[in-house]
Formats: sequence, C-alpha cells, structure tokens
Amino acid sequence: MGLRKLIAGFGKTTAFAALGRALAPADRVVLRVTGGRFGVGTPLGLPSLLLTTIGRTSGQPRQVPLLYAERNGGYVVIASNWGGENHPAWSANLLAQPEATVSIGGRTTAVRGRLLEGTERQEMWDAVASFWPAYDSYAVRAAHREIRVFLLSPGSFGPFGRAKERRMPHYAILIYERETPGGVADLPPELLEEHARVEGRITASGGTLIAGYATQPSEATRSLRGVSVTPGPFAVSPEGMAGFFIVDARDLDHAVEIGGFVPVLDGGVEVRPLLGG
Repeated sequence: MGLRKLIAGFGKTTAFAALGRALAPADRVVLRVTGGRFGVGTPLGLPSLLLTTIGRTSGQPRQVPLLYAERNGGYVVIASNWGGENHPAWSANLLAQPEATVSIGGRTTAVRGRLLEGTERQEMWDAVASFWPAYDSYAVRAAHREIRVFLLSPGSFGPFGRAKERRMPHYAILIYERETPGGVADLPPELLEEHARVEGRITASGGTLIAGYATQPSEATRSLRGVSVTPGPFAVSPEGMAGFFIVDARDLDHAVEIGGFVPVLDGGVEVRPLLGG
C-alpha cells in the first residue's frame, strides 16, 4: 500500500504522464496475452482492463489498457489522456460506436459504453479517483475540456439482443445528415458527445434503447434490384443515413419525443414504427 501511495503521488506529475504513454504499448500486449489477468499496474493493486473499440475512421478494432472501477454492474473508465490537450481517440470511438468489448480476468465481455454526466458522472469519477487520485490532477491540467467518463455495461446489444425484455412497441429512429467523405468521422466531437447522452435521455423518458449504430457513407452502400447490384443507395440525395436507433416506446408520440433527443448537424430524424411492434 505504501508503494501504491508513492506511485499515486508520482502519477500526478507530467513526467509520469510521459512514462505512462511510453508504457501503454507494453501494457496493452501484456493484457492481451493474459486475457486481462495481468497488467503493468497489477503488482500495485491497480485494476486494469483491455478495452477494444471500433475505430471511428478506420473501422478496425483498436485496443487500449485502462484503469477501472466496478459500479452498477459495469465498469467505469475515465478518458483522461493523462490530462493532455485532447480527448483520447478511444473515447471518440465509443461516442461513434458504443458497442465494444473488455478483457478482464481471462474473460472477454461485450459491453456498451454510456457517457456519464451530472451527479452520476461525479459519483463515478470519485469511485475511480479513490484509488488513483492523479485523475484530479489530470482534470486541472485539462481544465479546458470536461474529461469524459463512461460506464461500460455488459450485455448483448444487437437488434435482437433484448427481445425477451421488450414490453412496448418498437420504433426505428433514422438519422440523416448531409453526406461528407468521412461520414460520421467528419461530425464535430461535440455532436458525438450529445449522441452519447441520448441513451440516458431515452431511459429517463421511460423508453428503452434496444440498439444503436452509426452507418458508413453512401459510397460504401450497395443496392440490389433483382439480381443486379449497383454501388450507392437507391435514391441519390445530399443527405444520407448517418445511423439509427431501435427503441421501445409507449406509442408513436413517445417515439417522436425520443426522436427529438437526437441531435443533428445539417439533417433530420425520421421515426418509423416497426412491424410486430
């Protein structure tokens, strides 16, 4: 415990931040090889997990070692980037695609990341900072930005992942934005942060989020007419589908209310009831 306190004190310095960045690749390899059983911080009693997200621009898996605290049946992680100038890339990946996996104790688990805010964010921050106080120092160094805090909740989040839990009609919330070459990757980070808050607002309204995905640009689309396959969507429009949510809502009016929670930059939202809902 004395060594841990000593390291925690050193962890508040910019020198430790540089050392941490240098050690991150080795930590990632060790956690990957051991299935999350062992990391650089393990001998110090610091719980670590290996988070795998999908790159918002590359579409490829991206892995990062992180400290965590277990709360509310999930894992709390803090996107401090050692108090650096910018948000870490993995947090932008989670905002664009909340589905991810974590490797802990030899097991890999599917999770969904939810950006926390308000009192819930502060409570979770305190939980992690209780064993790694350096986070408070990182917050001072990164005062120009609010450090993102996520709760990674285990479970199956595909379109049919919660079928047995459904009790209300189902609706598709279709999101359209003006097409750009990079698709979702071109959207402002602030807009992606607002998207990450949608799940909490759906829950607060009495609805349930079943699934939510961003889509690739129209140039990646293929359209089928009979046996013919052509590049692009059926209809050419300045606006293309940027993503969608599948939600449970009390009725169409409630689904429209939920659609109003979804932020758009230069497009719109369509609410469509699903058959069987």
